[in-house]
Amino acid sequence: MAQQDVIKVAVQVGKGIAVHAKGHPARVVAVGAAAGVAVVATAVGYGSYVGGKLLLQKAGLIKK
Repeated sequence: MAQQDVIKVAVQVGKGIAVHAKGHPARVVAVGAAAGVAVVATAVGYGSYVGGKLLLQKAGLIKK
């Protein structure tokens, strides 16, 4: 998966959560925080995947 694809997925995750941000201001803030956490988690997960793959390749445990 290309970096652009991961960024698009992260943005879509955030948008999907933000759709529920209606009503009381506290709820809007809570939903916004949840969307932010989901976007960051997606990015960190992808970064861990790429970093782990590079380490395994350098160790010779997997082929490119």
